[in-house]
This record gives sequence, C-alpha cells and structure tokens, in this order.
Amino acid sequence: FLHQGVFCHCPFLLDLFTFGGGVYLKSGATFNMYSGTISGNFVNRAGAGVYVSSNATFNMYGGSIYQNEIEEDNSSDGGAGVYLASGAVFNMEDGTISENKANNGGGVYVNNATFTMKGGAISENLCRNNVAAAAVYVKGKTAQFVMNGGLIDKNIAKYGTNHGCAVKVDSGGYFELNGDSIISNTQGNGVIVTDKDYGTGKCSAFIMNDGTITGNKTTTTSGATHAGGAGVLVQNGCTFTMNGGAIT
Repeated sequence: FLHQGVFCHCPFLLDLFTFGGGVYLKSGATFNMYSGTISGNFVNRAGAGVYVSSNATFNMYGGSIYQNEIEEDNSSDGGAGVYLASGAVFNMEDGTISENKANNGGGVYVNNATFTMKGGAISENLCRNNVAAAAVYVKGKTAQFVMNGGLIDKNIAKYGTNHGCAVKVDSGGYFELNGDSIISNTQGNGVIVTDKDYGTGKCSAFIMNDGTITGNKTTTTSGATHAGGAGVLVQNGCTFTMNGGAIT
C-alpha cells in the first residue's frame, strides 16, 4: 500500500537494470496506490515508473506516476509510466500518469494484459517512434484497454519528423470507450487501430459506445505513413464499431 510518499530519482545503470525503475511487481503481487508519487526513474527497456508482471495487480486510487523515462536508443519495448506484462492487471480509479517519455507507449504499455480506466488522467506523455502511442499502447491478442471514464489529453505523438497517436491498438488488441471518457491529443491521431495477431489471425478492434474524441491533429507532411483519420484511423483490415459518442 502507498498512502503517501515518494519512489523517485532512480537512474539505474543500464547494464544492470532493465525493468521497473520505481516499482516492480512480481507474479501474484498486489499494489494499492492511494497517494504519493512515483517519478524520476530511468530504465533501458520497460516500465521505468511501474512494471507489473504476469498475474500481478496494480490498483491506482490516487497519486501520480510522472516524469519517468526509457532510454532513447532502445526501441523494442516501452511503457515509461507503466508497463503491463502478459496476464497483468491495472485498475485506474483516479490519479495521474503524466510527462513520461518512451519510444512507444509513453504513458502505458499493455502487452497482452488488461487495463481498466474509470477516472483520473493520462496526460502530457511523449512517444518518440514513428506511428507510436504517446499515451497508451495496446498490443497482442489478449490485450484489453477499457476506458469507462477519465481523460487522455495533451499527449505528444510527434518527435522530430515522426508522428503517432494517443492510443494505438495493435496485433489483435482490443479497446473499448464508454461513459464520459475524453481523448484529446496535442499532436497526432486520437486512436490508431492496426494489424492482426499473425498466429491466430485475430484483428485489432475498437468499440466506441460513448465518450468524446476531440481536437486531435494528424500529420500532413510529405511522405507520411498516414495523413488522415485525425480522430480515428483504421487500417490493415481491422475494425472500428461506433455505437455512440462523438468525434469532433
């Protein structure tokens, strides 16, 4: 339990530490965060702020996970704020995940895991790679991100000449948007739905039952991989089902 306090400023030696700079949850563990901060941590692979292993659970009721960073030279993983390994669970009731930097999944990386967001904010995170996710990257055939409330805003999905999005659903992942949720990106598409899981053939999917996707800005630079779908871009045979809400 973290009711208050700080996990911060842990610039680990790159040859020794690769995961979980601030908090590392092993399989079967549970972490309940009510307040406090996890900040200023640095690793070279995944989960600079928080790394949640398979079958572990992180419950966030408040507090902040911010200004954590993954080494710029490493493009294989991400999730500077939070990384969820296969089978991990993250429940976000409130609090903020903000100002984290990674090549992909600046705020959160959901790798065949489950992230449920009911409130709070994922804001002002940065991705560096081309067509990457600044706020949330949902990857894999069993990956699920369900957003029932809260805010994803002011994330920066542009780094130099590279362009990305706030939320990317990839390799058979699933994203569901409900309630009064809001997605408003500073630079880049709101949501990109792309690619299938090549082992099973399952395509990525986005279901929008309610909520708002607004104010997103896609690139118009010459030779860009994608130059449309500022709100939602669907490609490579994937699906987007809109049952309600608004894209403005």
